[in-house]
Amino acid sequence: MPAAVAAPRQSVISPTLPPGREHGRWLSLICFSVPALFALTLALLHNFTWCDIRITLATDGKHYLTTIQKFVEAFSTGNIAGILSAEGPGAHLLLDGPLLALLYLPLFLLSGHIPGPRDWNLLAQGQSLLHAGTAGLVSILVLRVTRNPFWACVAGGLFAAYPPAVLQTGHFMTETPAALLCLVMIWAMSTLKRPLIAPALGGLAAGLLIVSKPALIPAVVIGLFYGCMQFQFRKKAFLAALVAALAVLSSWCALSVCVTGAPSFTARRQPVYNVSKAWNTEFDGWGCNPHPVLTDLNAESDGPLNVTYGMWQGHFEECMRLTARKVTRLFGLPWNDFKNRSLGVDMNGQIFWHQLLLCSGLYGLIFFLTCRYKSIPPAQRLAAELCFILLIGHFAYLLAESTARYAFTAMPLLMILAMVGLGFSGGAEPSERPKVGGVLSCLIAAMLLTSLILHAEKISKRDDPKNLRELSHLLTFGQRAEKTLDFSETTTPGRVQSVLVLVDGDKNLEQCEVLVNGQRIGEHLLPVNHFDGPHYNLYDQMREFAPSMGVNAEEFRQWRAVAVAPELIHWNGKNKIELAVRPAAATIYGDANVDSRFMLSPDYFSYGLVSSAPAAAGAESRCIDPVITGSARQNSRILSGSRAERLFDSLRIKVACVLPPASTTAPRTIQQGSDRSAPVPSIKKSILPAIQETRFHLKIPASIFDPMLQEGEQIRINKTILYSARSIGASIKLPHASQGQSHIKLVITGELKALRNPGETGVLVALTGKDGTVATLGKLPRAIRAGSSWSSFVITDTVPLSLLSGQPDSLAVALYPVPWMEGQYGASRKNPDAAFRNLRVDGEYTALPGIAGTRVIFY
Repeated sequence: MPAAVAAPRQSVISPTLPPGREHGRWLSLICFSVPALFALTLALLHNFTWCDIRITLATDGKHYLTTIQKFVEAFSTGNIAGILSAEGPGAHLLLDGPLLALLYLPLFLLSGHIPGPRDWNLLAQGQSLLHAGTAGLVSILVLRVTRNPFWACVAGGLFAAYPPAVLQTGHFMTETPAALLCLVMIWAMSTLKRPLIAPALGGLAAGLLIVSKPALIPAVVIGLFYGCMQFQFRKKAFLAALVAALAVLSSWCALSVCVTGAPSFTARRQPVYNVSKAWNTEFDGWGCNPHPVLTDLNAESDGPLNVTYGMWQGHFEECMRLTARKVTRLFGLPWNDFKNRSLGVDMNGQIFWHQLLLCSGLYGLIFFLTCRYKSIPPAQRLAAELCFILLIGHFAYLLAESTARYAFTAMPLLMILAMVGLGFSGGAEPSERPKVGGVLSCLIAAMLLTSLILHAEKISKRDDPKNLRELSHLLTFGQRAEKTLDFSETTTPGRVQSVLVLVDGDKNLEQCEVLVNGQRIGEHLLPVNHFDGPHYNLYDQMREFAPSMGVNAEEFRQWRAVAVAPELIHWNGKNKIELAVRPAAATIYGDANVDSRFMLSPDYFSYGLVSSAPAAAGAESRCIDPVITGSARQNSRILSGSRAERLFDSLRIKVACVLPPASTTAPRTIQQGSDRSAPVPSIKKSILPAIQETRFHLKIPASIFDPMLQEGEQIRINKTILYSARSIGASIKLPHASQGQSHIKLVITGELKALRNPGETGVLVALTGKDGTVATLGKLPRAIRAGSSWSSFVITDTVPLSLLSGQPDSLAVALYPVPWMEGQYGASRKNPDAAFRNLRVDGEYTALPGIAGTRVIFY
């Protein structure tokens, strides 16, 4: 009697095709190989043909690479004991998780090569191989459930071309290997043929997922246990899976004890910090930089459950609304941090693809559970059941700051369920095909559920009193925006240290004239980051996102401010603030409901140009926390010549009063800034200016650069020099700042010319403090074009000295034959061979109001 008939339990029947459609290893190999090769081809084409902007080491990628570098250095120098130190690579690994280290570290250890940014191509190739494996396993699992090679190959091919998956092969992040591990676990636990090897492989994958993705622990544990229960020899299967999982967990726990002295079974993802920002209803559950006070008050020793309970207890209704919004943030949009195109598909196309996959996956899930569940043998449906368990497990990310990045590992599961639904909906035999009514019912239910997921955020905000409802106004040349604040019935502070006028609008506001009570202010509006040292560091993050989005960092949404003498303000009467547009049009925003939001600043990543970048939506440019708001009667209007238009909304023009520090309260310590995302030019030699004045004018001669860059009075840079010179940068000493000076205004000028291959070059400028702190200028242009003839360029910025402990030491300049942020990835022969001359820096120390560590009242 055949084994399948003799088996006492139907759940242990090995998955085979019906008679006449037998499939063996060759068919499985084809179903795996075709989608895998297709995925590998698409990923390599994207990374090495069509991807113009490198994002391999953006955001967390550089930290993962640093961890691998530290391990290779430790092994190459024989400093094995240093791995377990609190500052060693072991501490980095505890934060990063083991996925990327286990995959890439052995390759570099065997070769003895310490990886650097120029090895991005190796990392992209590795990530492409992982994506290929994921696409192949999607196909295999669909084949295992449907027994249909056609739908299996379709599923693998569609996931191979899924735009976010292709994009992330060029991003050195853990999501690509984590998606593969989810499918490895499902494939192993649904094999059922090898009661020891398969569960052991599943347990190994489960252990790595538990260590790396703590939010998935409940789903992984349930899936592992449920899979073991389907084996004929349950005890053997359970023991094999348990031993494999515990081997991973115990190794990780031993590493954490050796490094920190405390056991830990997961990567140290700072759970208290994550739940603190996730349930901060004032910030709508988004993380902010710098951190709000509430986030910093909660220590990791408090425990995530205690912190979550406290937040829900005090704001139950708001947390309920926030939970609904998180569902949309988790599944509503594809993971695409930088709005990059994928194989020619723009962001709108990627959103359509993603939402179609979401709807199809939900249809397949509903159809599988309602119409086909009982008719499919248990062994055949096991893979789909495990997909369902892991998919539901992704809702655990609602406890954290939910973004599309966390849902990425659910996308191959949705693809499998979608093809299962389509495969069974179009059965090969008429008797196997479901009724039309059942199919339509499942389709309608899936569409309604998809619509609910996509619109949950809008629905939850409909009656929310804190919902920000704003309007925008386009001011053309000759128009004026006017805001009147009446302090006659308002209690104003008795002592004011300084006053700022703040405006919310686009970068063209920086060219507008500002008038306060008829008095023209000599200075122009500046991004508010310049008045707050910690917020100036946001330029680091903006610079990472802007080039890959094809925009300028100044185009991100942020407040702009200008200092005003306190004597200009009528503290007991009306104050008129005017903005005169010169010379181009400018956009200014207004609140439809003045009382709709207490926090001052909008999300500069959430609106307008970058509204489809879900993972970045939490980064906000806030002025200060907490914000003290004062009430004052106000009205707004727009003037066009003699014609005035009274507005029903309130223009987002505010007066900020910076108060003296309270005598009983020590001022908050300002976090010293450090730009760790930018390549820091090494210093060859420096010259000390003879002047020690507030203003200084310094030449940057070619003689202070490496000899390879020197060509008489010119400085030359190309691919050969970039790779061969000991240093592509030089440093020049700056005069000391006098007491009371808070900022330094810099103007860097020069001329450049392309000797060959006209194109984009990069100029990196950074300030170094007496304490060694490095701060790259925030308003550096991404690139400067070098043409066939000499042309001038100007770089201007105003930098808070608080970033440098109040005292700058030198100015460093580095030159690249490519945009400077891409210089870390290397150059090609097609890049310019450029020459620079007449480089100089003009600076001025000045005193501007600072809002870091102060009390501010906004009217």
